[in-house]
Amino acid sequence: MSLSLTQIIPLLLHDFKSEAELVKATQELSAIFTRERSKIPDYGKDPRLVSAYTAFYGLTNIPKLAATLEWFPKDLISEWQDIELVDVGAGPGTMSLAWMELFPETKEIYQIEQSALMKEQSAKIFKGLYPNVKLRFHGHQKTSKKRIAIFGHSLNEMGLDIGLRIINELDADYILFIEPGMKTVFSLMLEMRDHLIQKKHKILFPCLGQGTCPLKENPEDWCHQYLHVKQNDEVERLTQLASKDRRHLPITVHLYAKEYEQKIEENKARVFRSLPETKFSLEMQVCLPDESLSLKHFQIYKKHYSKKEQKELEEIKAGDLVEFEIEKELPEFSRVKIKKA
Repeated sequence: MSLSLTQIIPLLLHDFKSEAELVKATQELSAIFTRERSKIPDYGKDPRLVSAYTAFYGLTNIPKLAATLEWFPKDLISEWQDIELVDVGAGPGTMSLAWMELFPETKEIYQIEQSALMKEQSAKIFKGLYPNVKLRFHGHQKTSKKRIAIFGHSLNEMGLDIGLRIINELDADYILFIEPGMKTVFSLMLEMRDHLIQKKHKILFPCLGQGTCPLKENPEDWCHQYLHVKQNDEVERLTQLASKDRRHLPITVHLYAKEYEQKIEENKARVFRSLPETKFSLEMQVCLPDESLSLKHFQIYKKHYSKKEQKELEEIKAGDLVEFEIEKELPEFSRVKIKKA
């Protein structure tokens, strides 16, 4: 099943009389999240804005989550086919909807959300689309089934202390953060990383090891990832009318596990940042799985690749894993051959 705007519209709390009304509400939300952030605590009290949020993010989060999961090991994704989802700071359940599209066999979802209106909207959506899924809004004891907690653009709003308290209460086997690709968010994620590693969680993404982040002592630099996704035609029209780019998405993703054997070969690196290319070369910064983690500048000569291969290399983005072979070590950079791992 591919969730569509046509399916969601009848299940919204607010009855939008026209496409223009939905677009206007979506634009109001955009202004709140960017220029008028003091209004963030209040938009969840307005059925019209809650409904617009559900329609827009409930659909655009689907390819976003799908693209995020492509960074993770396939055996992990296979394990998640039978896992309990906890959607932390769930709002109207937009990340839960994305999860259901990718893991349709899910039988039970636990959403943590304070807004009564958001919970009402989520319950209406799930009753209409997934009546066989047990949707909970109140905590319950963890069973023998493994549990994943997802923070979908919620940790940056609730803050570190509340996030850690929820994590301690949930005792989740996996913790996935999908947060905005912003400098302020990265500093928050660095603090969360330190706390979770101290509590014996292992970071599986984006870091290639448990060592100290090389950016920790450099507050002017920051790490985030980048997604390129495709929306369906209905959603693409809505994003264009609302002047919201949901194809090219800066994002901050961290994944932690209580128990998981991370296997990284020495000739693998995580792309940290794409740099401006030159006439002769592609340039990028990568993070290497050294004992303490380290950053390195890679230079890739175009002449080693066909036009088709060059095009494929140009599509490599921050967050991708690459396999490399060093041709020459220079003081400023390493000249390498690479391919997407």
